[in-house]
Amino acid sequence: MSLGLGSERAEEKASLGNGESKIPVRGEEALARAVLEAGATFATGYPGSPGPGVLEHIHRLSWATDAEARWAPSPRSAFEWARGASLAGRLAVVCLSGQGFSGIYPSLVAAARTGVGRGLLVIVGDDPGAWDSFAELDSRVLAAAAEVPVFEPASIPEAAAMVGEGYGISRSYDVPVVIRITTGFAEEEGALSEGAALLPSGSPGGPVDSLEGDRLSLPISATLNHERLHARLDHLRHASRFSRFVEPLGEGKRGIVAVGHAFTKLAQVLGSVPVEPLRILHVGQVYPPPDYQLLEFALASEAVLVLEEGEPFVEQSLRTLLSEHIQKPKVYGKLFGPVAREGELQRWHVEEVLRGFEPKLELERPFFPLAEKRDRPSTAPVCLGCTLAEVFTAFREVLNEVDLPVEPLVVGDHGCALHFAHRPWRAVDVLPAPGSALGLAMGMLAARPERRVVVVTGDYSFADTGMADLLEASARNLPLTLVLLDNGVSGYTGGQPRSALEQVAIEDLVGIAKPAILRVVSEGDTERFRSALEEALLSDGLAVLVVKVHCLLADLEEE
Repeated sequence: MSLGLGSERAEEKASLGNGESKIPVRGEEALARAVLEAGATFATGYPGSPGPGVLEHIHRLSWATDAEARWAPSPRSAFEWARGASLAGRLAVVCLSGQGFSGIYPSLVAAARTGVGRGLLVIVGDDPGAWDSFAELDSRVLAAAAEVPVFEPASIPEAAAMVGEGYGISRSYDVPVVIRITTGFAEEEGALSEGAALLPSGSPGGPVDSLEGDRLSLPISATLNHERLHARLDHLRHASRFSRFVEPLGEGKRGIVAVGHAFTKLAQVLGSVPVEPLRILHVGQVYPPPDYQLLEFALASEAVLVLEEGEPFVEQSLRTLLSEHIQKPKVYGKLFGPVAREGELQRWHVEEVLRGFEPKLELERPFFPLAEKRDRPSTAPVCLGCTLAEVFTAFREVLNEVDLPVEPLVVGDHGCALHFAHRPWRAVDVLPAPGSALGLAMGMLAARPERRVVVVTGDYSFADTGMADLLEASARNLPLTLVLLDNGVSGYTGGQPRSALEQVAIEDLVGIAKPAILRVVSEGDTERFRSALEEALLSDGLAVLVVKVHCLLADLEEE
């Protein structure tokens, strides 16, 4: 036996439809096409990467369907919009990055316990290795804490099949279903067949109006709602014994559990090499965990290696299952080695681990770390022609020139403001989680009120979380300077429109807080910016500078 996702065996394993037409796609586009093919008509998302790229493709393809695609002002809004549409009878999907997903936990918990109606998918993209994220996140952990089903595709055909299966489960069990992808999957290339995302036979169909009934998140009904959810999850756990997304391969004595896209990487490393010494369990359903298959597979193996992206999520489930057995195999993975717990699981590392786990394997070709290194967009220079470079340079100069008793602290934010933390400016003292700059600055001022704090953030982040903090800062008359970069879009992630404030100028919104100083700087007016910033730094209270910047990516988005 040999393993390889480039073979006909891989397409058969992923349960493709019967259509003969094949479309070359990458991971996020494949999910978008599958969502539309399954019949979804309402899609939302919040900018980030990976994951929200699915919404961009849905928007691009929506001309051929009656689907509606919307960017939301916050991750939680995106989720609630999609859930509301599902409760009102539309098949819906929400597309988020791992960072955005972490902001919807309370909403996810409520939806799992009080239902979603027609059907709701949550496509979430994690970024192992943090190539373009502020931290390595594993959304499976949060989804399991919220007790919602989680699937993780190995390949493009399987992802499409999971979309159809996910909608069927969401409708039948009345819960949101998470499909978790990674950066590696988003960049994966493959072919998609027509019919790959058709809803499974037996799934309820037709319109649904779920606005009436017992869908109340009340303390008095919390326990009963929780009991109902557990009953559904127990049924789904038992049904996973027949899942097409959990499949054993081979009959060797040394077992490998390959989860999600890690299965694809394992297949690429093994190539066409005969793998008789191995037995492999491909796991695509990760929560509820397929306990029966995991335990049966492990007890039939002399040793088990677990390969997965992110935290040792499935590995911990397997170790828990084996804890009650005296005769059990040794488990290798991320908890105690040899798989690295941090960073992306890349093919060169899979190869390295395989050679130690089963020395008898004669692999066809080596893989090298440098060949799998990705670009880090956060370290790229400001876009050619963007006036932000002039703004940041003037900012750095004013900070050096202004005469203050104590040097101000500079709190940065993500998005385009992130460039201020990199060369050649390196003017940021603290860079918190995205959207947290204003809140962090207020805490600093509570501890050090004599020291002025400068916050540099963008309009998209401010629209999400900043207004409440700004009102509080104004009420307390804090010595805080807010430099608000206003380009009208989420420029750093590709120019997604800031629809939440299309009808309101951001300076008018800021004006509600009545800051002591409010200055609007036109694009390219560097001298005006310098004088306004110096005035703000020397003032005693809250000062806000709205700096207008034209985003070149927004022009490309419109085209």
